[in-house]
Amino acid sequence: MCYRLIFIVLVVGLGVSSAHAQITAGSGYNVKDAAKKHEELTKVWTHTVDHGWVSSVDLALNAASGNSDTGYFTAGLTLDKKRGGNEYVAKISYAYGEESGEKSLDELLALASWKRVGSGGYYTGARLDMRQDSLADLDYRLGATFLQGYNLYKSKKGWVTPEIGVGFTLQELGDSETERLNAYVGLHAEYWLHEKTRFYMSSTLFVPFKESSAAYFWGELGIETLLTERMSLKLYLQDSYENSPAAGKEHNDLRIIAGLSFKL
Repeated sequence: MCYRLIFIVLVVGLGVSSAHAQITAGSGYNVKDAAKKHEELTKVWTHTVDHGWVSSVDLALNAASGNSDTGYFTAGLTLDKKRGGNEYVAKISYAYGEESGEKSLDELLALASWKRVGSGGYYTGARLDMRQDSLADLDYRLGATFLQGYNLYKSKKGWVTPEIGVGFTLQELGDSETERLNAYVGLHAEYWLHEKTRFYMSSTLFVPFKESSAAYFWGELGIETLLTERMSLKLYLQDSYENSPAAGKEHNDLRIIAGLSFKL
């Protein structure tokens, strides 16, 4: 069985120079104020403090290759909340495209997750996944997964968290409707180059216990630059890989997406 995990995080250690808590004569530059500004901006993105529901909207024009070689647009909504040791995330996105007056893309993705952070960097959680992709002949895929994760690396500039779990998937791909128990492996990470630009990635691999050849992968790797306190520019790569696609369909769908994200 051939697996292609094209998303690899290279977290580069950057040297941090020592800062003196004083105002430079003549320039008015305060190192403490700059550090505080950096911390406040990263809190907007990492939500290092408890908060209510925070929402953001993504809009993008895209280019694609694979089952949908065409131009199209995507729209997405993300909600997240942190309260005590609990973290909640809900995401939904829709992509649609036409070519020569015919539909060339029609995909719906949704995710809802919960994590309970414990001591020592470990956490437990659950996630619900949904995908519908008419171009890949995927009528629906519904999944529920229980997982265990670990904060392998965590600092003010970023984090890396691998996850493993067990879940159940119900899907109709092509003419076949199946129910499977899966092993789950995930890797998620973020790293800030400075207070306005971050790299991020998220990857998931699901492998059925009794039919490993039907494994499937989804991942995203991107860079985001904060333009204002509420708007950012995003450039990211999405990959969806089916080890056993529907008859006549390709294994891999790769998309390059450029767009704007608005925090509400």
